[in-house]
Amino acid sequence: MKKLALCLVCLIILCATACKADNSHPDLRSGTYYMSGYFESGSRPYITLSLEDDTFRMGEGQILSFSEFGSFEIAENNLIVKARFTTFTFEIKDSKTLILIDNGNGETFDFAENSEFIFSNDII
Repeated sequence: MKKLALCLVCLIILCATACKADNSHPDLRSGTYYMSGYFESGSRPYITLSLEDDTFRMGEGQILSFSEFGSFEIAENNLIVKARFTTFTFEIKDSKTLILIDNGNGETFDFAENSEFIFSNDII
């Protein structure tokens, strides 16, 4: 009877672990991704990801005070960032490139869809 109970507990733990959402992506990195293109110093749009706690911060530039923040999840090959006012969706192209595929109807930031965000830990 004890062996059966132990087996059931192990099975329940195994099932719970298997059902947990996998929010990891082998190519995704913690750090800052900057929009490619020409921008004035300090006004390059960015998204900063923290894989440790699945949070992000996103803004139109490092010198501007307003930024969105919240949590993110990974579904298939997409990064879905959920902010206070809207949701943005990025395609994870590779280890250094995110492509904005849904800008949340431009309600918060007017970023063009299909914009590339390139990984860099250097402040640009």
